[in-house]
Amino acid sequence: MRYISGISGKILASQAITLTEFQITLEAAEEATAGAPVEITWTGPGYESDFITIVPKGTEDGKYEKWAYTKAGSPLSIEAPYELGAAEIRYMNEQGNVVLARRPITIVKGGVTMKAAAEANKGSTVSIEWSGPDNKGDFITIVPKDMEDGKYAKWAYTKSGNPAEVEAPYETGAAEIRYMNETGNIVLARIPITITEGKITLEAPAEAVSGSAVSIKWEGPDNKGDFITIVPKGTEDGKYEKWAYTTAGNPLEVIASFTPGDAEIRYMNETGNIVLARTAIKITAPVVTLKSAAQAIAGEPVAIEWTGPDNNGDFITIVPKGTEDGQYEGWAYTNTGSPTNVTATATPGEAEIRYMNEDGNRVLARAAISIIAAEE
Repeated sequence: MRYISGISGKILASQAITLTEFQITLEAAEEATAGAPVEITWTGPGYESDFITIVPKGTEDGKYEKWAYTKAGSPLSIEAPYELGAAEIRYMNEQGNVVLARRPITIVKGGVTMKAAAEANKGSTVSIEWSGPDNKGDFITIVPKDMEDGKYAKWAYTKSGNPAEVEAPYETGAAEIRYMNETGNIVLARIPITITEGKITLEAPAEAVSGSAVSIKWEGPDNKGDFITIVPKGTEDGKYEKWAYTTAGNPLEVIASFTPGDAEIRYMNETGNIVLARTAIKITAPVVTLKSAAQAIAGEPVAIEWTGPDNNGDFITIVPKGTEDGQYEGWAYTNTGSPTNVTATATPGEAEIRYMNEDGNRVLARAAISIIAAEE
């Protein structure tokens, strides 16, 4: 040991010391399953930041994979690499990542088996029986056969149970069920499966009034998140309006689009909002009439006779003429019957009685009324 002057650089004092070899031992099984935890009993200096790792043989000194600090105690549990064959357990120090000791270990393939139906409808839930290492992060996925290894679609962790429940892709044709590890997304096993179109039918009236509830009989996979909607024809696939989950029953009640004209009933899945089936329906404008006295006193109730679709949420309001569509003042739901009493606007002058729907506050019909000031 030397004491050196920071000014002159001269050795001001020294003393001899003998450096001895590290006494390090590493004990573990001769073989380990890829990705499985390996229990390692060790002895050594246990300096701050010393650690133990397992790497494929031939890995450059200084490199490491999964590791654990020696300060965590002995034995340590370390995840084996996924590269099969000869490997090394290495005792290293964090300062310079120097290898202080090593011992061999062989990494072997874990026994993985999977069993499932030969075919599945697109988007359906596939039950997969499996056996395997069940390492932390292991998962099972279903992908098109030509998908690059390392990629995955819907998946389930093996820790979630056996059999695993995995959603099939929506691309039909040859596919694979893959058992993968989360570290590096390595495929440890695969079996084939064919994804089929699946039968879907939609049965409903040829016409429906805009905003009305349409009864739709359906047949389909009823996958989790499947739903049925009604949209104007030409609406971009993936878009939807009012909808109902297929899990709600059969037939389903779905609110028709508020846009009159040609439309489509669509059976869709919630993952990606993919249209799995469609059928045509025509949406017609509702016939709405409004009748009341020609004049009303500002702020007083007005009896209004009406006819109309009486859809859920339809209401009647009275507003000054020129009020922007979608705005309203005092109102009454149509489900209160006809006639219904609506409080007149407090603003004297020309006004409008408006029949509106609650979805978007669209004005379906309007009639003129004159509002006069209340006598003082």
